[in-house]
Amino acid sequence: MVNMEREKRLRHDFEQLFAEAQLYAIGAKLQPRSSTPSAMLEEAYKYVIENTFAKLNLLRPTPGDVLRELHSV
Repeated sequence: MVNMEREKRLRHDFEQLFAEAQLYAIGAKLQPRSSTPSAMLEEAYKYVIENTFAKLNLLRPTPGDVLRELHSV
């Protein structure tokens, strides 16, 4: 019982601290649109990927079995 309360308190404290933190990615300060730590990190990952790989939008998803496509190439 004590450990569950401690875990709940630690989780709450961590989420509160994370919400107050300043996030930076590739030297730019990010303004997160969400409040949960996992969503904030996902936004940061997305920002890094989109700003690192400029031609990423040229890739299209492959329909079907990826391994079969690789073997055929």
